[in-house]
Amino acid sequence: MSEQERLLAYVKLRDEAADLFIRAQRSTHRNGECGELLLYLFTEWILEAPQILAKMALKTNASMPVHGSDGIHIKYDPTCDSLIFFWGEAKLHSTVGGALRSAVESIASTLKYDKLKEDINLVRRFITLTGLSPEAQARVVEYLDPLSSNYDKKIDASTCLIGFDFRGFQRLAKVAAADLEAAFCELLRAELATASKTLEGLLKSQKITHHRMEVFFLPVESVDGLRIEWQNKIGWKHD
Repeated sequence: MSEQERLLAYVKLRDEAADLFIRAQRSTHRNGECGELLLYLFTEWILEAPQILAKMALKTNASMPVHGSDGIHIKYDPTCDSLIFFWGEAKLHSTVGGALRSAVESIASTLKYDKLKEDINLVRRFITLTGLSPEAQARVVEYLDPLSSNYDKKIDASTCLIGFDFRGFQRLAKVAAADLEAAFCELLRAELATASKTLEGLLKSQKITHHRMEVFFLPVESVDGLRIEWQNKIGWKHD
């Protein structure tokens, strides 16, 4: 493939992706796709867990809401010979407490038998769309089969993106440039220490115990501003 052909293929793929996000936002009146995309990138990049199911791609109707987790990723852990299923939750709120509360409520709902069973059935039905080899697809399904010897080796985990307005940015306005990084880290550590206690309390209130979680905190100046920039970036200008 020539350089020009690669560029044309990239532009075509970019435009198709932007169109999908725009249509999803217009039809569902949701604007959380920015967070879902970031969570997808973090889970694939940092956790090295490829996605095997994207809820948006399975929508048969543009106005149909997406229930359950935002996406499902998997990763094999050789240390315990287990397959980890990451059920994604992306939440962008004006406060870190609000984002955590929404995430924990979603996780509690997903962990209920019916919701988890629904997502597992989706994986079984659409595993052929993942690009995995037939052998790999069969191995994944084994971990989802209660009658399989590998079923007990399946680990359900949650990966969460918590985006929130971080007031610490305002306090950095008067900090000297040479001290900005240290000051930012100090303010963020204090914020996350409080957030960790909040998360612990929320999990306890939902009776969620012994559940693996990977949480990505995303402090921004303005969640609303981030959404607007996202819409502008994909070509849907904010009114």
